[in-house]
Amino acid sequence: MAVHAIDDEDASLRELCPPTLDGFKPEQIAHQYRTAALIALSMDNFLVHHDLNTLEAILLLIYAINHWEGLEYSWILLGMAQNIGMSLHCNVDPTIRLETVNYIDLERRSRCWAGILLLHTNQAMSYPDINLSSFSTGKTRMPAIVNDTDIQENTISTPKSRITQMSVMQYKLEISQLSSRICSHLSTQTSLSREAVANFDAEILAQQQQWDSAFLVNGSPSVLEASSHAYWCILQLYAHQLYLILYRPIRHSSTAPAESHSSDLSREKCVKSGET
Repeated sequence: MAVHAIDDEDASLRELCPPTLDGFKPEQIAHQYRTAALIALSMDNFLVHHDLNTLEAILLLIYAINHWEGLEYSWILLGMAQNIGMSLHCNVDPTIRLETVNYIDLERRSRCWAGILLLHTNQAMSYPDINLSSFSTGKTRMPAIVNDTDIQENTISTPKSRITQMSVMQYKLEISQLSSRICSHLSTQTSLSREAVANFDAEILAQQQQWDSAFLVNGSPSVLEASSHAYWCILQLYAHQLYLILYRPIRHSSTAPAESHSSDLSREKCVKSGET
């Protein structure tokens, strides 16, 4: 993923470029590294022998494939990652049955499972017929909203900063749970309830207001922290994708409310989110 952040004219591309490639295009170099990662996993016999290192590598690989090649190319790997995560008990809170835990190991497992949930959310938001209700977080321990430096083997300290390295993950998990409920509703209902749509709309708006409070300064991007605005923009993409998922069926469904106000509102929401 880092290769794509390098300018095409950067001299470091020559150092990163495998000898089998002619030219230094970041896309080709990144593809070669992804291929090498898959070969390394295969040579390690990861389908039989796997640990947290294996799972973390697969999740990073899936993220890169999703981002640069397309979600449809990572379905199989995501299914493998989910099953490996379950075999490593990443989806179960060990603090329920253990008196002492290694918090570094615990957080790695929690973050891996959170990553699996988010990757599935990306799939569901692109293919709304997917029902994620089976991914219940009831017995799952979600990652602590802290910085890496706050985590020691025997304790997790209270973060000194209001926004931590895991804040974006927290907001993504919240929108993931909302996305799951919206997609589940749309995949099981034969008609759209105006009340349900209004409630979901209000929940999305509430999420956006949280992001504004966390990452903007008086409603505007911070000139001192460009990364905060980048995080805000990424989260907004999730919100507007959910608006499209929520309102497009109203625009195209024969069961849509006949009132012109509802139709106009749906059109306005779709246009605004589509332009974002």
